[in-house]
Amino acid sequence: MRSFAVILKGRERIAVGRGRDKKQLLIMLGVMLISGASASVNNKFNLYLSGVMDSAVFFPIVNCGGLVLATVASVLILR
Repeated sequence: MRSFAVILKGRERIAVGRGRDKKQLLIMLGVMLISGASASVNNKFNLYLSGVMDSAVFFPIVNCGGLVLATVASVLILR
């Protein structure tokens, strides 16, 4: 049994994983694995810091940090 993924590109569906498109499937799986590992490291780091830092300092940093990073990234990338 062959596995494949479906990618939506505009209104057109593309089946990935058959023939030459196996490279795209491997890239997608690699990105998924890296994203999952990064999210787990982030959660582990936040769990550790929530135990050792004062909550009045930690939670504003965590809650506003994503917003600040997204704003900086959008300014740099989208100008």
